[in-house]
Amino acid sequence: MVHQRNIELASSTPTLLPRNLGSLLDETFSIFGRHFWRFTGLVAVTQVPFSLVSLLLLQVLDAGSDGGNLASFTVAFVLGIFGTMFAYAAAVYAVSQQYLTRGIAIRSCYDRAWWRVMSLVVLAIVLAATMSIVVVGPSLTNKLLVIAFATMLAVLSLALAIYWSMAVQAVIVEGYKAVGALKRSFALIRGSWWRIFGITVVLSLVALGLGILVSLPFTLALGVSGAESGSALGNLLLFLANVMVRVTVLPVLFIAGTLLYYDLRVRNEQYDFATLSSELEIVTV
Repeated sequence: MVHQRNIELASSTPTLLPRNLGSLLDETFSIFGRHFWRFTGLVAVTQVPFSLVSLLLLQVLDAGSDGGNLASFTVAFVLGIFGTMFAYAAAVYAVSQQYLTRGIAIRSCYDRAWWRVMSLVVLAIVLAATMSIVVVGPSLTNKLLVIAFATMLAVLSLALAIYWSMAVQAVIVEGYKAVGALKRSFALIRGSWWRIFGITVVLSLVALGLGILVSLPFTLALGVSGAESGSALGNLLLFLANVMVRVTVLPVLFIAGTLLYYDLRVRNEQYDFATLSSELEIVTV
């Protein structure tokens, strides 16, 4: 009887295991499905107000001078990155919390994110600079040698973006500050760059498909209403579509990114829920 009880306890103890791409996606959508309203609400807390502010700044951009346009675009871009990163930080804690307590408390998730808010601000600036080089750099040049250099710089920035992709998790779970988190992320991914890159590409395609699916009703409504681009109704529908895509697609990426972080630590450090519980100071239920 005692032996049977021990077997039952062992089988019910939560464990972390290495995950291939299929099991990573399965667990991601399983968690999202079980806590759909919690995750969408958690992301909406930041994405709705940040999207409104960005929309207002872009309206200023349309009406302002070139200098004002650049400033408005830069502020909107950085705010968007920070809003997404702040929500990501809260979601990392939420994924951990639902494993350890079987529930999600949105306020405590944002309390944890606020605990390292300055580190998240620094990471947002670093990520914004990296993304601007990857996306904008080669398009701003027209001479062959300069294009080649800009493209090489963009490739380097992409490599760093992958190496630094676990920095938010390192901040929230392990308590690193910004620079330490970047170093920690680099150490975790070193030797697994191509695997993480491949998984990132697949997750991006999944997010793209989900985004198209979620925005489809708004696109149809825009077509049926006959609203012109730039009209009040057209802007409203586009804004709603953008917000809905963010609050339903971003949680999938955040959950997957957190599970991938777990996976790297399991493979490199024999990571388990006891360690996670100790790091976050959450008692396992």
